[in-house]
Amino acid sequence: LDDGELIETEAMTQNKYKDHSFGHVLKYRVGNKLELYAGNSVYEKDLYRPESVGKYGYFYDDKTYEAGAKLLLNRRDYVSFDYNHDRYRYYYKYNQSYKDYNIGDKSINNDQRMNNYRLKYLGKLSDMHTVSIGMDYLREKMISEGRLVNGRAKANTFSVYVQDEIKLLENIDVVAGLRYVKHKEFGSKLTPKVSLLYKWNHFNIRGTYGHGFKAPTLKELYYEYEKKGTLYLGNTGLDPQKSRYYSTGIEFNKGGFSASITGYINDIDDLIAYEEVDLIPDDADNGIKKRKKHYNIEESRSEGIDFLMNAKLGYGFIVGGGYSYVNAEDKTTNQRLNGVAEHYGNVRLGYNHSWKSYQFKANILGRIQDEKFYDDAEGNAKAYDIWKFTTSHKFTNLGSFVLEATAGIDNIFDYTDDSPYGSNYGTINPGRSYFIG
Repeated sequence: LDDGELIETEAMTQNKYKDHSFGHVLKYRVGNKLELYAGNSVYEKDLYRPESVGKYGYFYDDKTYEAGAKLLLNRRDYVSFDYNHDRYRYYYKYNQSYKDYNIGDKSINNDQRMNNYRLKYLGKLSDMHTVSIGMDYLREKMISEGRLVNGRAKANTFSVYVQDEIKLLENIDVVAGLRYVKHKEFGSKLTPKVSLLYKWNHFNIRGTYGHGFKAPTLKELYYEYEKKGTLYLGNTGLDPQKSRYYSTGIEFNKGGFSASITGYINDIDDLIAYEEVDLIPDDADNGIKKRKKHYNIEESRSEGIDFLMNAKLGYGFIVGGGYSYVNAEDKTTNQRLNGVAEHYGNVRLGYNHSWKSYQFKANILGRIQDEKFYDDAEGNAKAYDIWKFTTSHKFTNLGSFVLEATAGIDNIFDYTDDSPYGSNYGTINPGRSYFIG
């Protein structure tokens, strides 16, 4: 869509790609008290774009490493330590010769690194009382020449927490916790949480209250990039998000039937979102038609109801589904929040059966979504429903080996959002596809 006129193009909302991944974990037990583990994973994705659309496609590379230990102090108490390293890189991969690049060459845009250290103690003081104490340290680093103000940015977050789980009498459970968070740029915050569960016959009645704290990410603070003529900007003046969450719900379980309904309110101060800002004189020459910058919404609220149901019908059949209503509003302008639909739903019909050495499962899954609100020239994203059929097969008559296979159809009715390129999309599902694994 160019100045209100539809233009034929090879540009696609969802481009073809190929990816591969590999991962493994090795565990070693030292006696009956200590278990050690280490592992890593590699993921790469090569996303192609036609030459008529751009001089390059996109290439993503993600590598993770993990290690840890768990020490049993007695039959019920333990101490654990976990370390995780993640390095994610994003490139342009050229589909034609351009400047100093040949076909297949890559230029890096963003290099993100994360190191996370976690230490936890769990103590069973009695059958009715459990205490958890832990600490968490997260160190982040981003390198991106031309997209970050100084070419690189760092952030550190340290937190400690304590959680107490107490069973009062036979039918009341209480979980109370307190977390202290200290961020390099945004100071410290205490965030409490308490949850109460009351059991009565086949019913569970729950109530929860909690505080939240979320510091802006490195991208939200410093990163800038252009996409489809819009320049997205970070904002070093952002404040952290602070929230207060309330919920109450009731569950029913009997035989093969279960159902639950939960109502919630989430009040968020300084919610981080995008707002459109003025263009500068050079933007037109650089193909920039719009600028958007992160900012804080002073007061916002999300409130809604979630309903879930599952039932075993006998003879291997299962039916289930859910419905959610969401009212998300900017309280300072009394306007709906961008990118949120009011109504969501899902439906599931399943069947499973086991023979002596073969297990079969089949599922029909449906996702239904109302249109998403957007306060911009592109308007709301379309409502849609997408249906998926999956089967799984497990063979256990192969000696020491177990063979599992999956096959199915995604988007059975071949739905695609045919809005003009660059619109707000309800879904970027490319249409009916078949899979086997």
